[in-house]
Amino acid sequence: MNTSVSLQIGIDWADQKHDYCLCPYSGSPSEATSRREFGVVASSPAKLHAWIARLRERFPVGIIEVCVELTRGQLINALKEYEFIRIFPLNPISSSRFRECLYPSATKDDVKDAGLLLSILQKHRDHLRELSIESANCRLLDGLVQARRTSVDQQTVLVQKLTSNLKEYYPQALGMIGDLSERMSRRFLKKWPSWEELKSVRAQTLRKFYYANQSRSEKCIQERLDLQRASRALCADTTTLELGRMQTLSLIEQLETIDKIIREYDKRIGVAYQQHERFVIIDSLPGAGKVMGPRLICAMQANLPQCRNATELSSYSGIAPLRQKSGNSSRISKRFRRPKFLHQTFIEWAKCSVKYSKWAKAFYEHRRHTLGHEYWAIIRALALKWIRILYKCWESNTEYDEEKYIQTLKKRGSKLAGMI
Repeated sequence: MNTSVSLQIGIDWADQKHDYCLCPYSGSPSEATSRREFGVVASSPAKLHAWIARLRERFPVGIIEVCVELTRGQLINALKEYEFIRIFPLNPISSSRFRECLYPSATKDDVKDAGLLLSILQKHRDHLRELSIESANCRLLDGLVQARRTSVDQQTVLVQKLTSNLKEYYPQALGMIGDLSERMSRRFLKKWPSWEELKSVRAQTLRKFYYANQSRSEKCIQERLDLQRASRALCADTTTLELGRMQTLSLIEQLETIDKIIREYDKRIGVAYQQHERFVIIDSLPGAGKVMGPRLICAMQANLPQCRNATELSSYSGIAPLRQKSGNSSRISKRFRRPKFLHQTFIEWAKCSVKYSKWAKAFYEHRRHTLGHEYWAIIRALALKWIRILYKCWESNTEYDEEKYIQTLKKRGSKLAGMI
């Protein structure tokens, strides 16, 4: 296929219709301004595909470049169907700031916005990242891990609501169980959703329940039995107790559903992860287990080769520090504008690695207890080191070797090697 660019389009998307501005490709953007065409296309699949077909009839050879303020959605899914279309997603903040520069009055119009997107594509294409189209398995894995994270966030919200509800009418339950997201906790609250139902339960019955649910620490069980024996009702208002009980049972049912969904995601993710050609590399990394491993594969697959080296990847993900210079002043801060899920992936992996990597633990302990650095600053610094290691392993298609890395640190005379 001819890889030369034949047409460039800026699309201002909406729910019912999309305004567009197109222009045949020209080496000089200023000369191409007079050749611009504006129009509107309906967002329905039939209208959208028919419009693309007409464009291809007019420009039968070459690549069509499209700039749009989206990375996913109906429009993107339609455009990805055509191999001759290259998509350049733009951060809405960037186009908004560009509009403010040209129109200080803050005027806004869909047609003008389409023209602005086309101008950015024509004049600043080198600063735009092309939307990568991964294989079906990679896209499936990426969608699954992001959907799983959304479910985990929903679970966290429900746990917080349940905790707040229990404090209002049944605070004893919080001392009688562990993490509210665990199955044992939900089974306990289903069986005894109020203090009135728990206070008369025999110690032997409770002990049998804990053993049946894999909670067998004698010290922990005894503390819970002592709490049940010494406690009393928080209040005697029947309305408060009944409402609290109903809310608890409702939240437990929702948590049961979310837990079932998460387990199904884990099953599907595990299959897709094992089918990836480089899962062995990720498996060799400390802390990259069944949850973080698939996320790291998606992080690398979706951002290469746009990020040509580890420095670009660490900057794009928001891990690398940001230097701000003005006159004689200079300061370093963290990056606030970054892809949230990608940033979380590297941060959470760095946290996990402290438990499983000798040098990562030494790095954390030294900065935390000797230098007194702030916790999240240490984790970001650790994540920055891991990105460099991961990028090198991915690029060379080599598994990570902890002992080999530590020996390399010793050969280079690194202070970190002496702390291990």
